[in-house]
Amino acid sequence: MTWSDNELIDSFRKAANQREQVKILAELNGVSIRDMAQYLTQLGCALPELPPGWMKGPTQTVNKSGFDPERARALFAEGLSDQQAAELLGISVSRFASWRRSAGLKRITGHPSHRKKPAAPPPAPEPVISDISNYSEAGQAEPLRACELGRMLVALAEAFPEMTVTVNGEAVYTIRTEIRTGMNGDGCIPRLDLGVGTC
Repeated sequence: MTWSDNELIDSFRKAANQREQVKILAELNGVSIRDMAQYLTQLGCALPELPPGWMKGPTQTVNKSGFDPERARALFAEGLSDQQAAELLGISVSRFASWRRSAGLKRITGHPSHRKKPAAPPPAPEPVISDISNYSEAGQAEPLRACELGRMLVALAEAFPEMTVTVNGEAVYTIRTEIRTGMNGDGCIPRLDLGVGTC
């Protein structure tokens, strides 16, 4: 027998037409119907009454085409359709399909190129551009204040916590901050210097 005892018992018991299943199992295992019927009986299966013509010994031996269940399983595992596998095995499509169903393998239909293709990934979102510009009431550009930069970075971090930071298209790997103080006519003015490492 090509199939294990458990496979034979399971396939026979689950079959909708157990009489036909005896014939199918004989064909798939390369033995006569009579031998399969006797073996299933030895395994404890209660067989239905079989037609007398099926029990005539070697003249009823099936599997003349040399069906190889192991090769059939391998072809099925490769994703071939019933038709493709049957052609390679030299058997009819209905015979392969019957074997596949009795072996409990789910149907694969059509050539892989005809199967449903996975959905395309959604388009990338448009870039969100935030621009901080600091102008005086007179419309003059003024230096950016740390609080304005901070608000923007906090908002971005909340909206996109895993976002990569780039400067002019280059990934940022380090940021160095240095606070300096300088004197002008109004007193001590702190200044934040940012050093960005992009390599």
